[in-house]
Amino acid sequence: EEVVHLFRSPNVERRGSRSFQSWLWFHKYILLDFKRHTIDAWKDRDLISGYPRFARKRGSAGRKHFYRSCLDYWKQTLDESLPFRVESDQMGGVRLISKSDEWSEIQQTVIGYPEDPADGIDDVKGYHSLFDDDAGHAGIMWGPLSLVNHSCASSVGYEFCEKDGKSILHLVRHPKATKNPFPPRSEITLLYADSPDKLWFKCQCEMCL
Repeated sequence: EEVVHLFRSPNVERRGSRSFQSWLWFHKYILLDFKRHTIDAWKDRDLISGYPRFARKRGSAGRKHFYRSCLDYWKQTLDESLPFRVESDQMGGVRLISKSDEWSEIQQTVIGYPEDPADGIDDVKGYHSLFDDDAGHAGIMWGPLSLVNHSCASSVGYEFCEKDGKSILHLVRHPKATKNPFPPRSEITLLYADSPDKLWFKCQCEMCL
């Protein structure tokens, strides 16, 4: 996929795929604004001036790509048929709340997409969802899995898998677990690191408060 400029600053230039740039926009203007959790809200006139650069020209291929991406992201995060719902959290962000008794439903839908810094992102600092790959390289995760909050009490991690010929990240529970760790009305959480000392933020989960 074509690499485009994400934004410019005096010190660093960050770039990413159009799908990734569209996700960052969707996260900021749709997911974090609960009044806009409706289909096609991304087409509101007052939002157009803030579209990513590639999508600003009306009728362009970039605008069509952007609208398709936003619809895909709405289906992956806000559709009523999903086994989870998006809620606000106490930190001003969002969290995912389970609606299902079935672990397989959550595992199949709470997925993430890796954006490789080697593919044009010069600096990963400042992004809200980072991960280390098997080689110890920093990567950026986007998609529904990037909305899952950390908890030191969580028994769930993530790993790479293949879906439709593409590498994605999905949740994995403890090998000996037999039950869904996230029954309905509970928050879906993830163990970002095996020790709070390895986190890049001050943990405020129930175990650490």
